[in-house]
Amino acid sequence: MEYDAVDMKIESVRDSMEGSFSEGMEKGEAIGIEKGEAIGIEKGREEGREEADTDRVRKTVLNMQRLGIDIDMISKTTELTREAVEKIIKEETSGDE
Repeated sequence: MEYDAVDMKIESVRDSMEGSFSEGMEKGEAIGIEKGEAIGIEKGREEGREEADTDRVRKTVLNMQRLGIDIDMISKTTELTREAVEKIIKEETSGDE
């Protein structure tokens, strides 16, 4: 009889531990998902800002070039290399064809 009572107590403790473990896993998973989403959102925002900055510089280069400003002056103004400025202009003119 004593062993039955002990077995029942062990079974009760085991059941309670399994429930706690499952709950802990669910909470941990939820926290992980939330953190992952936050990281993903921030990364997306950062990439969007970088893309906007790149587009803004590209438009500036092209506007300056259309105004007849020398490539060296465009390079100094935009802080891009001469080669980068020439590449932007070339990409734009090759896309117009």
